[in-house]
Amino acid sequence: MVETPKKTRLKEPPENAQKVARREDRFALQRTAAKLVPNQRVAHCHWTAQSNEVELVKRQNDARFTGLQTCGSIWACPVCSARISEVRRGELRDLEAWAGSPLNDVRMVMMTLTARHRRRNLRRLMAELARAKARMQNRAAWKNLRKLGILVGSVSVREATYGVKNGWHPHYHVILLVSAGSDDEALDLLEPLREVWLECLRKEGLTGTAKRAFHTMAGDAFSSYVSKFGRDEADKVEKTVERSESWGFAEEATLSRTKKGRGDDDEKSRSPVQLLREAQEGDSESGRLWQEYANAFHGKRQQVWSNGLKALVGIEEIEDEEAAEGEEYTEEQDELIASWPRKTWKVIRNRRGDLLTAAERGGAEEVQKVLDKIPESSAEVPDLSRPPPPKPGGLIERLMAQVQPA
Repeated sequence: MVETPKKTRLKEPPENAQKVARREDRFALQRTAAKLVPNQRVAHCHWTAQSNEVELVKRQNDARFTGLQTCGSIWACPVCSARISEVRRGELRDLEAWAGSPLNDVRMVMMTLTARHRRRNLRRLMAELARAKARMQNRAAWKNLRKLGILVGSVSVREATYGVKNGWHPHYHVILLVSAGSDDEALDLLEPLREVWLECLRKEGLTGTAKRAFHTMAGDAFSSYVSKFGRDEADKVEKTVERSESWGFAEEATLSRTKKGRGDDDEKSRSPVQLLREAQEGDSESGRLWQEYANAFHGKRQQVWSNGLKALVGIEEIEDEEAAEGEEYTEEQDELIASWPRKTWKVIRNRRGDLLTAAERGGAEEVQKVLDKIPESSAEVPDLSRPPPPKPGGLIERLMAQVQPA
């Protein structure tokens, strides 16, 4: 049976309230996801111990646990997806900076590929759309852009939303690096791909209009578009982007899962995180839809960079699971606050958010206050300044008994 975490009871200073609320929200959504897809790794992520001890450590003002399982799912796990998205966002910002250098003379264009919405199985729609995209990239129009050095590279990003009227809407955002003297020239060079895309859709039994199924944006027009439709709702849902930051290619491609669905109430689309939130609130149909989404996207990559592009830009390859794990514990940088065996962790993990907040507020003393409020727990913050006493009947005690007195 999946346990539901209790809400934090700790009072936070205003400057830390957003951070605490965001973390608690992700933990709560993660447990909802665990109920919906119990056979996926998200059910154990940051919840089940993978080693004999679970440690609570602190680096500067941030606390975290070590010794827990991590799923590394960008699709199903609100906790891992937040960490992964920040890494991917940084990579895309590096790409944006590289493209904007006068030495490279490269324009960034966002190409959105989709098809007409139809009430069909998401997995099937995704497969058909993926085959249509592969067809386009094998056509002469695309290959010539690569051969002539016009298309320097690309980053493909998968996304899906759900509309009440037309069902699932899977689509691709493809960031194209185009060698051109201006944004307008870059868009003109890509225009022949529009008819190619529509033809590739037809080959897969899909349809779409020239205006809606193929869309390109560059420069300020792109930033304005996303700022209007995406930024504020992303801040409300997960607050992964501070309002003081600019919103550009990186945010659109990595944080799209937080955006509010667009359209009128009757035709409004919902993002996966909205479906999960509605499921958390008791909407069984949203829960069923989110299950379909999580199963359809399971094991797939969110971002795919064209061959050699990361090396060209100077970006190191980092897998999703590695990005989700975060920083490794080091004695030089981290302070060990507390450590608990598996059995104890199972009792106190419902308060994992409170424990992290307490560690950030006041270290071991504040953590002990949280433990004292768990009625079923006899857990304590161990004195880490000295080694624990030998376990009764344990190996150390038996060895000591064999030592002959001098």
